[in-house]
Amino acid sequence: MGTVGGDDFHFYWEAGRRFMADPMSLYLDPAQSDLRGFLYPPPSIAFFLPFAVLPQMVAGSIFRGISLVAIVMSVDLLARLFESSGLVVRRGDRGMLVVIALAIGPTFINMLYGQVNTLILLDCLAFRWLMDRRRPLLAGALLALGVWLKLYPALCLGWVLAWERKRRDWRRMLLGFGSAFVAVPLLCLPFVPASLYGVYVSGTLPMTMGRTFQHILDQSLLAAAARTSGPVVTYADWRNCDFSVSPPAWGRALNACLALGSFLGFGLWSRSPEPARRLAGFLCILAVVPVVSPLGWSYVYVLTLPALFLALLRAPSGPLPRTALLAACAAFLVPATRELRTLRHLPELVGHIFYDRYLFATIVILGLVVWTERSATERAGCVVALPSRDGFFRDPETAAHPGEPG
Repeated sequence: MGTVGGDDFHFYWEAGRRFMADPMSLYLDPAQSDLRGFLYPPPSIAFFLPFAVLPQMVAGSIFRGISLVAIVMSVDLLARLFESSGLVVRRGDRGMLVVIALAIGPTFINMLYGQVNTLILLDCLAFRWLMDRRRPLLAGALLALGVWLKLYPALCLGWVLAWERKRRDWRRMLLGFGSAFVAVPLLCLPFVPASLYGVYVSGTLPMTMGRTFQHILDQSLLAAAARTSGPVVTYADWRNCDFSVSPPAWGRALNACLALGSFLGFGLWSRSPEPARRLAGFLCILAVVPVVSPLGWSYVYVLTLPALFLALLRAPSGPLPRTALLAACAAFLVPATRELRTLRHLPELVGHIFYDRYLFATIVILGLVVWTERSATERAGCVVALPSRDGFFRDPETAAHPGEPG
């Protein structure tokens, strides 16, 4: 969230300083904070306290370094997930994915603003990787830690319980999640007052779920709907737009339908014996998160990178799909933070499309993933799975060259 301080990390740093002086001052007055204060669950402050004892510039640099390591680790885990699902990931592919991940707009903005979303991405992918390695207790516990930092990873829990119970040891996963979910606040009780949870549930959480920002940094569907109330150019400047608004009723209805439809649609689509299809469904639902979240900031779109990388590795055939993929990549390469003055002389609709480009690019990517997975299944036909160190090979080309470097 853009601020006078120039980043979001100072919210965490200042919250840690306030907390050390008075724990009950962690959350600002909801009527005054206009969605720009500390908005995370109470136990998450334990993660930020070590940074609060350092000078802000030093703490911010260390925090950004951790975020940078998290995105590189996320790409490595994603490549492992691709390989275990039968997709060929050559050494050069890994290097390409790392370069794209570091250069793309959402990652740049996440680093610029000092945000936590690369850590959330790492948590979700590590959960999936541990589940694939049949370590459900650890996977559930790790997911619970991510939920106490930011609520988004809870979607992974719902996904497994709704669509993968027959293929996962969901009971042990749920045991690990529940144990860690309860243990975290219990361990934090000596310094995180129980009353803070009431403040969070009754004030901060409803505020973050019911309102949005009109500034173009918020690339969610609800923000795009809110921007239709006036000239889109005004929402490229922090001084000309409201910090906290209620989305229009039609936007809320459309957003709810998209969220529910995506969960049901991708869930049903991914219920397949093909491991690549199941992984694709999981990555697609991660990509939907910034679209349907009221505060789907540009940096939250790091959760869309795995689906984008899957589309790139699948390399859709035909000029139209490839052009659409290149356009989506180009949309994500440009950070969604500044006005393009040229658009002032073009129709208003062009401005809306450009300033909501992460939203539209994600929709294109999701469509391409579904298209390419369907095409890959049709090309493969009925293939007998072959054993390998990663479980099996799905693609005929991979099965024919089991020794090919991954």
